[in-house]
Amino acid sequence: MKDIKFLGTDGDFLLLETAEGQRYRLLLDDSVRRAIRGESGNRLDAPGISPREIQEEIRVGRSIEEVIASSGAPEEYVRKFAQPVLDELNHAVLNALTVRLEIAGDRFNEPTAREFGEIIKSRLAASGAGIERWSAMKAPDNGFFIYCEFEIDGETKKATWSY
Repeated sequence: MKDIKFLGTDGDFLLLETAEGQRYRLLLDDSVRRAIRGESGNRLDAPGISPREIQEEIRVGRSIEEVIASSGAPEEYVRKFAQPVLDELNHAVLNALTVRLEIAGDRFNEPTAREFGEIIKSRLAASGAGIERWSAMKAPDNGFFIYCEFEIDGETKKATWSY
């Protein structure tokens, strides 16, 4: 390999010269500029998924592990962009659980208002359900689907509501 030295610039070109006096012009394109700044021009190491794609995948119910497995992107990269969406989905669950519903009265009782989460938790307890896990997924049109997974008689069941 021969060494070359920098002579100067000519517009968008670098002027270079070998020890034998042979001169060259090198176009300063984006790849050369990245190399000068020390940035990798090798896109093979770049994540195969954009931040927006990560967030879309999480919104439609895929887990961080599923996104990592399908994209091959580093865990830290995926988590960084997934976390705001996970926070958004958690916020949707918390909001849904606190929606106040009016329970119709009968001839002996007046109508009452109770929170959705309180109603579901009491019904699950009455049916002998154990361990409940709440999650959400962005609905295709608008709003969210709210999920509750719970165990009854050793089986995992799932209930879904639109919010």
